[in-house]
Amino acid sequence: MPNWIKNTVTKRIFTVVSFSLLVLGVFVNLVALKVSSFQWSVDYVNQIMVSYIIIGLFFLIFENRFLVVTAFLCAASLALLMKETTNARIKSPLRNNQPKFRVSLCNISDIDSDPDKVFSYILKNDPDIVVFEEFTPDWESVINEKMASHFSLKVQLPRIDAYGLLIFSKLNTLSIDTFYYEQYPIVRLNCKIYDKLLNTYCTYISPNIDKGTRDSRDGQLNFLEKLVSMDSTDKVVTGVFNTVAWAAELQDFRSNTGLSNSRNGYVPTVYTNSGGFFNRPLTHIFYSTGLECISFTVNRADNDEFGVQSTFQFKNRQ
Repeated sequence: MPNWIKNTVTKRIFTVVSFSLLVLGVFVNLVALKVSSFQWSVDYVNQIMVSYIIIGLFFLIFENRFLVVTAFLCAASLALLMKETTNARIKSPLRNNQPKFRVSLCNISDIDSDPDKVFSYILKNDPDIVVFEEFTPDWESVINEKMASHFSLKVQLPRIDAYGLLIFSKLNTLSIDTFYYEQYPIVRLNCKIYDKLLNTYCTYISPNIDKGTRDSRDGQLNFLEKLVSMDSTDKVVTGVFNTVAWAAELQDFRSNTGLSNSRNGYVPTVYTNSGGFFNRPLTHIFYSTGLECISFTVNRADNDEFGVQSTFQFKNRQ
């Protein structure tokens, strides 16, 4: 290796400045969890953590042991932060003899591959409920032609903006309710699986772009929180929340509703047609304490990620 690079990396002033910047990066992410102005930092904690590991390897090559340890400790701190703010499970619960059902959540705007492959992937996994987000009139005939005949129930709210919904279900549906926060819809399906009741909520939450959209997002989450909190039935809540699972807003939402996230982690992908390294996990399926998530997968066709899928079972009653 060039001696001048090694000499620079091992100098005291370089070590002090680098140490300060590394620690500052972790501090910013800790603060960002509670300060919405730093939302951009929260969204990319995963990528920042990976970057710390890469930086640590760089310092390892140039034999600055102090900065190697610092970088790896910073990465470990962010990893611990992610673990504590997500529903990290060592392993999925064992299958029991209670009823099971599968929910697939698909964001139409994320579909970059052949739509036929997307529909084939969904049907191959045999979901009981499929939710299409950002459903516009342009997709109405395309999706219905491929999907409708496989399900007993269809609920569609096509819109020209991002808030359209299309829901298919095989479950015995007792009632369908549509709630609105301002002009934003939330659909609730009340279903019966054998002798068990289940409510499924479907929504799309505004992205955090500016103060206006941030206020709209907070209002939608508060409205959804009240609906879910007043509901004593076992439930799942699906949607494009446009917020990562470890952000303060979703942490508060989960805490106040008692819901868990079916995601048990997230690893940035290298596939550019699914957002690449800077992609963020913004689609979520939450579930109540009477349910267990026994499987979680990312919906993917040709390395194109377009949603998530979770399999649930009802807990054994003691």
